[in-house]
Amino acid sequence: MASLRDVARRAGVSVSTASKVLNGRMAHQHFGPDCIARIREAATALRYTPNYLARSLASRRADSVGLLMGPGSMSANDFWGEVLWGLGEGLSATGQHLVTLSSRDGPEHLALAHRFLQDGRIDGLVLLSFDERLVLPASLFKARRPVVLLGCAHRSAPTVAVDDEAGVAAAVRHLAELGHRRIAWYGPGDDEDSSCARRQKACRRAAREAGLRLDERLFSWRPALGDRVRSRSQRRQIASVCVACRAQADLGSGATGIVCYDDLVAFGLYAAAAERGLRIPHDLSVVGFDDIHAEVVWPPLTTVSHMLRAVGQRAATLLQELIEDPTLREAYAGRRELLQPELVIRGSTAPPREPAG
Repeated sequence: MASLRDVARRAGVSVSTASKVLNGRMAHQHFGPDCIARIREAATALRYTPNYLARSLASRRADSVGLLMGPGSMSANDFWGEVLWGLGEGLSATGQHLVTLSSRDGPEHLALAHRFLQDGRIDGLVLLSFDERLVLPASLFKARRPVVLLGCAHRSAPTVAVDDEAGVAAAVRHLAELGHRRIAWYGPGDDEDSSCARRQKACRRAAREAGLRLDERLFSWRPALGDRVRSRSQRRQIASVCVACRAQADLGSGATGIVCYDDLVAFGLYAAAAERGLRIPHDLSVVGFDDIHAEVVWPPLTTVSHMLRAVGQRAATLLQELIEDPTLREAYAGRRELLQPELVIRGSTAPPREPAG
């Protein structure tokens, strides 16, 4: 059976170079295409098969990254599906594999993640959760391997997130540029620490800066939505929004533009508007947030894209940096990287039919 040394000798390179190419660890290396081709051709000609166990023992690496889905982030949720896609793309460039530890809530699953980290069965961990108030045990960050967070935060680990305040501001500016002078915010009420309150405040601030009238009375509306219940049926969430929107007596006669907490809120608003015979965007302009299935409704929804795939890719890159250089863990602790969202303009926004009062 051919060895790695045999492959390196046939390709005319060092054993280290042959190992990095064949193991997929080329993300931070500068190997020419001819060099890579020679190594792969030599491996094929010699029928070389890497010995995973020997490689793992020699490198003290598992070549695997753990994924723990926290509260409110079920793997079936379309929002996180895009994140996972980007995470997988980012890890494949470094030769790492993604291992799902659990998608259920509970302290025992955090303990499982800690054990995998401490035992070296994974080289690092990505923890996803919608719940920004999630309490994470300090022991999780004292393990031998690094942790990167998505959607929640801890002072002992870096977080990758999206600047949703900037996204809401972009939505408000878009409506202002179209000529809307009276807008409304539609979203669930929640406490001061949630993304609901943060986006709500961002809408209020952006409206004030643009000189727009904002219907703040809608802020007290609380359907069965929010960070903690993202795993519920999306159909049920949309229905809840539709019921809440029916209760708004001035829908179609007050604000001419509406900024929604997320796309599900916008979909519920679509249904309520249709029941009243309102046409979007002729009678009412609507902006969503998330860009999840926003292009399949009619008219296609103008929305703020989280750039979710980029979020996953950045998390993978950040984790790989920590795996390659453990001394960075202290410098990266508590660091919060905010990626800029993008306003995707489609068919649900237009100038108001007549000047708003």
